[in-house]
Amino acid sequence: MKTAGARSLRNFLSGKTNARYHPVHILAMVAYLEWEGACGKSLDVLSGEYEDASDEEKEKANENLDALECNGKGLTGRNNRAELYKLYTRTFADSATGEFDEEPTGYTIGGFGHGALFHMAQIVNYQLLYRTGGEPIKEIEGIRRIWLYKDLDARDQHAETSDLAAAKGDLQGVYDRHVDLIIGNTESPEKWLELKSYSSLGETSSIYLEVLNQGAGKKTNSIQSWKPRGEKEKASDSKGINLHRQFTLDRAAAHLGHARLQQDKDSKLYDVVSVGSSFVWNFQKFNFSWKNKQGIAQKSVSVDLGVPSDKRTVRGALSEPIIGADGEFKSVVDANIGRTVNANTHVKEFSASTLIQNLASIGFEEALSEAIKE
Repeated sequence: MKTAGARSLRNFLSGKTNARYHPVHILAMVAYLEWEGACGKSLDVLSGEYEDASDEEKEKANENLDALECNGKGLTGRNNRAELYKLYTRTFADSATGEFDEEPTGYTIGGFGHGALFHMAQIVNYQLLYRTGGEPIKEIEGIRRIWLYKDLDARDQHAETSDLAAAKGDLQGVYDRHVDLIIGNTESPEKWLELKSYSSLGETSSIYLEVLNQGAGKKTNSIQSWKPRGEKEKASDSKGINLHRQFTLDRAAAHLGHARLQQDKDSKLYDVVSVGSSFVWNFQKFNFSWKNKQGIAQKSVSVDLGVPSDKRTVRGALSEPIIGADGEFKSVVDANIGRTVNANTHVKEFSASTLIQNLASIGFEEALSEAIKE
């Protein structure tokens, strides 16, 4: 970890905190991720990702893989490790005072500690799954572009088109998706994961959507259905509908079975990438108590996700169709999104206890607990 991040981590571990993980478990997470990153870098040196790597560096990489007991796996990809260090910075810079901010309901996690820490926990989780036979993390904060076709004919005509200019007249809109984690090998369909960390406004978990309306001073439904407006749409137009838009675009990619990856930042050409149907939105589950700087007891409880049949809840609101699904956008829905979704399949919870069990299973949590005692 970089020096500034290490200092912030030390400050965090020595102070009181409202973090939703025990400091020992956070230390275990960081230790595990550093190991995975070291293994991944050595693998990348040998694979040629570092084109200017010398023979001596390659020999050292081989030695590191043996010494670290990497077993041929690690967190590969220079961009992935760069994104991991950004998460370190967001988490521990935010924790300089020992207290995190809540995640906003915006388009990305941003520099808020709870969301960044949960993102780190999920990287740990999926690396552990990879080491026990699952697929690797392909990208952290991967950017994909989703083309929404105007109708079935447009979809059939342009499903393999890479030139945006050639397809633009047949598209309802073109949308970027910043995917928190993309899982999969290069030859397999991508699995997309969106990660959310929200607290209830009260000391008990609530199913109602006002719990997501952090700091707004209003008790209104904060997950409003999205209406796609193509080229006229701006991010600033969608404060209250970002969650529904994100979920709808993930549904579209899963339904279509593909999305697009820009060939380079200045290109109008896009490679078609295969996307699997099993996208997941993981919400952090927690019930945590702590004392603030004044010594006053505080409690933070996660949002109850509810059921798809109740549109006041998270699962219910995300299952709602886009505005105009049976009117002006009927052909768009039929071509891209589909009529139904099982929110219970896609909207899930992940608790700290699951992470702790996973870390303990490979010895990290137990070893660090003993180290802390000493």
